[in-house]
Amino acid sequence: MSNISSGRTVACTDGTCSGGAGKLYLANANEVSSVTTSSAGASAITMTSTAANFYEFDFRDFSANFTETTTQDLDTLATSVEQNFTGIWTCRTQSDREIIADLAGQACGLVAVHVENTGRYWVWGHVTVGGKKLPARLATAESDSGTALTDPNQTTITITCRTNEPAQVLLDGATVMAALI
Repeated sequence: MSNISSGRTVACTDGTCSGGAGKLYLANANEVSSVTTSSAGASAITMTSTAANFYEFDFRDFSANFTETTTQDLDTLATSVEQNFTGIWTCRTQSDREIIADLAGQACGLVAVHVENTGRYWVWGHVTVGGKKLPARLATAESDSGTALTDPNQTTITITCRTNEPAQVLLDGATVMAALI
């Protein structure tokens, strides 16, 4: 049992809290050995081998976002967290179809790192509870050809994780991820 030990104040941020997300990095969950975490955030991601890595996914500008909903049962006090990353790929391609098939076929799941427009990196999909990994997975991939010539031709993907811990900021995220892609 813990006690509340701090509050939160609002500071002048000069626009450093811009909305939206940009990049998403995904790795096969069975190729991530560990994520080193502390109260300050995650500081390292260790892969199972030098051949294992994260893959970078870009999305249409200002089309991606990350949501995280924490729910607590008022009787049992059990907490669950649902994390969703949604983004749009423009111009549907055969290559996109193959990527979606690979993501959908991930029996072991995925570990995700996303970059928000604030410049912060967040890692999620790596938590183990009671010996069971709770990875991220492809939830949906909706492709749309559009109707009129001015309609977007696109695919919207959603990666979801159901866990009991919120995402953690990845300290020095750009450096950590540069070594893992």
